[in-house]
Amino acid sequence: MSNCIFLIGVRGCGKSTLGLMASVLLDYTYIDLEQCVLSETGMPDNIYLQSHTIDEYQKLQFELIYKSIAEIRQRSAEPEPGKKTHFNVFVLPAVFIENPALVEYFLEEDYPYVIHIEREEIKILEYLEYNDSFEAGTKIIRQKYSKYRTFSKYAFFNLHSDSADAEYGSITPKRYRMALKTISLKATERDFIHFLFNILGIKATGHVTSSSHLTNLTNKYSTAIQMDYPNVHLQDILYNLNDAIAGADTIEIKVDLVALIKLGLDDMETYLNRFVETLRRYSFGRHTILSMKNSLSELNEFLIEYSSTIGMSYESQDLSIFYLSFLNIAKRLGIKFVVLDLELVFPSLLNDNDTAFSTPVNSSDHNRNDKNVASSVTNNNHNDSLKNVDIDNKRDNSRIAPYRSSSIRTTNNINDIIITNDNTNENRVLVKEFLDNMGGCTIVIGKYHSENNSSFWDSHLGGLQIMEYANEVGIPMARLTTNATSIPDNLKCWNFTQYMNTEYPSILLTAFNTGELGKLSKILNRVLTPVHTDLSGASGSGSENAENLRNYDVQRSLHRAFFVPSYNFYVVGSNVSHIMLPAIHNGVYNRLGLPHKCSTFECTNILSLKNLIESPNFGGATIHDPFTEDVFNYVDEVSEHARKIGSVNLVLAERLFLNPAKVVKTVGYNTDWLTITVIAKGALSPVNCAAKTRTALIFGAGGVSRASIYAMILFGYEKIMIFHKDYSLAAHVAEHFNKQSPFNIGNHAEYRHFEIVPITENDLFLGTLPNGYQYPNMIINGDPMIDPKSGELFSIDLPIVWFSSETGGVVLETTYDPIETPLIYTSGVLFDRGWLPANGLNYVLSESCLEFEFFVNKPAPRSYFKSMTLGVYNSTRSYVQHDLN
Repeated sequence: MSNCIFLIGVRGCGKSTLGLMASVLLDYTYIDLEQCVLSETGMPDNIYLQSHTIDEYQKLQFELIYKSIAEIRQRSAEPEPGKKTHFNVFVLPAVFIENPALVEYFLEEDYPYVIHIEREEIKILEYLEYNDSFEAGTKIIRQKYSKYRTFSKYAFFNLHSDSADAEYGSITPKRYRMALKTISLKATERDFIHFLFNILGIKATGHVTSSSHLTNLTNKYSTAIQMDYPNVHLQDILYNLNDAIAGADTIEIKVDLVALIKLGLDDMETYLNRFVETLRRYSFGRHTILSMKNSLSELNEFLIEYSSTIGMSYESQDLSIFYLSFLNIAKRLGIKFVVLDLELVFPSLLNDNDTAFSTPVNSSDHNRNDKNVASSVTNNNHNDSLKNVDIDNKRDNSRIAPYRSSSIRTTNNINDIIITNDNTNENRVLVKEFLDNMGGCTIVIGKYHSENNSSFWDSHLGGLQIMEYANEVGIPMARLTTNATSIPDNLKCWNFTQYMNTEYPSILLTAFNTGELGKLSKILNRVLTPVHTDLSGASGSGSENAENLRNYDVQRSLHRAFFVPSYNFYVVGSNVSHIMLPAIHNGVYNRLGLPHKCSTFECTNILSLKNLIESPNFGGATIHDPFTEDVFNYVDEVSEHARKIGSVNLVLAERLFLNPAKVVKTVGYNTDWLTITVIAKGALSPVNCAAKTRTALIFGAGGVSRASIYAMILFGYEKIMIFHKDYSLAAHVAEHFNKQSPFNIGNHAEYRHFEIVPITENDLFLGTLPNGYQYPNMIINGDPMIDPKSGELFSIDLPIVWFSSETGGVVLETTYDPIETPLIYTSGVLFDRGWLPANGLNYVLSESCLEFEFFVNKPAPRSYFKSMTLGVYNSTRSYVQHDLN
């Protein structure tokens, strides 16, 4: 069943909590079978086993789990017409791997989304109140991990999180940070949702990821920051991660397999899993690439020496199996891209005159243990077609036997074995199986590097042959490189790229020359150009790094070479001179080497806005009153979200990549609802997210208030109150939404039923609720309100009764002057009742990040935006507010 997710793992790994998070945020059906015997009999497992045999216990456990799955299977077989696929998340008992019937069932059914949940061993042992030594407990846990992996298709590392993680990336005065304890699990929640998005895609996660506005890699110059693993500077890298990755589109983890094996790690995947999840958390879900730092020749030479040292046999196909099993980890960990070295199938192209992988084997071969080095090093192999580990983690040589012997020939010296090019066909079979079984959302990048091949770019036996093969087997991306021996080699690379983009438009091509002479080709490369930073762990210094480029260098060079124009972005409205956005954006543009400029444009005439949109270097604009509704008539297209909200707050000029002077169309978007969603998702406690009868209170009737209502509807709120000093304005907004109920967005969401009720000023100050409503757990001050009688700004001093939610809630201010409003103060004082204040600077921060991503189509460096937001804010104050962080 492709609509079922199964979470497995030892007790204390947090799988039940993760399952609840998925059910709440993604509206999955949650089925917790951890205590299924207890639920059925009323007896804990240990009590039940006192009066029943282990066979009776396992039989009952199997029947209960099978029945639950069968019920879901039946419902899935009879879907309601017009409804999207509904996902279900099962939490299986920790002891299910000891139940032979369940083991056999899951091996036979081969469910696609079985996720093994891992966690720091110390946290699991603390949960279990384990009294023996840490080493002994860790050994037991690792043994369990090995067994769980036999059944799982994916693995998620459940990193510990606390209130410090909740502070990361937010702006909260010190006096209010105690309130962050209520959302200490938010970092874990965000990690898991990003992971599910990576393995399931938007079909199963929808708007909750809020990153779908970042378009694909085909219409921009993208970069990949290079990060070695393992790395002696790892802690420094993680501590400064946002500085290290700023401006890059992805993070490429270059795994030094030789170094990992030398370190003697007993569980390579767990260490890598933890590192990947750490990157995800502190990069706010930045996409990652997994590649091997070593060449296949280097790895082959090491494995031969290593196998001799540990007394194990080593045969030619073991290299391929070991390498492909390592790459399969990318799919298991939900990594977006994985780099496949096509040296496996084109060894003759690797070195012009040398036989590939020519390696002597130690003369003690005939005395070796029958065990094989590939299984020893990897511990487990996870690819379905390559899996060589049974439930007890023992080698099954029959899976590999058919591929052996034909690719090995002996020389006159029986102790010298040369792996010849004859194994190419067998490797192609293995690579095809690898590609067929990759599936999911992990994208394969076929890599090939040719040493000292001057004709690589213009010979049929060079890059063209690789591209033909990639097209034949369905590799969607390719990365081709060779050493530059002269400056003109860069022009050859450029011509090759243009030709391949025409011949094979379905393959996204990365092509550049290596070496210092190849820098120009790197700058001109469009897709995932490798970039470095002093914190990325690049080895060596001086001439060894002469070819390395920083992301800043790439951006600056593209502009100076006239490949990337400078665009003008604006903040448009009748009263926008005080808005901080231009100063924040310009500061970030300068730090990243982007050539763009942002400025305010005050006007009261819609024709002035029309002329601005049609100006030559117009890139985009944020739209403020009084144009958020009138602008509908002056753009070519309006997003579905903006239409439903009835307000546009951002306009983009979409241009052709190869002809940026040509504007294809102008599009109106609404990013306010996304900003509200990001903040609400990060601030609402798990118990408030899980509540079925949630109520929200929205102040204002302008564009931000409309967007706030829309965000709450998509977040699952069915009852929403709206207040404005002018009741007729609130009633108008309520009518706008009520006549749309129920609605859905695209093909990815269920229909949402909701009711918007305007409340009077008398209701507000008496604390009177509409019939059937509860006090809110979400209060949003959307737009400044002008008193229609006095013409003065209306200050909201909400009576304490409105904070009566038993589970607390969130107050979200969208304005920052002053930073501490009566609403913020009251919610901050009530932190012990579960209330969390989110001041207006958090709104500015999240809004600036999202608008940056729409403007330049790159992930926003949140740490840069945070420091710029604080800097600009303090520069406009008569005093510096030091307690902000």
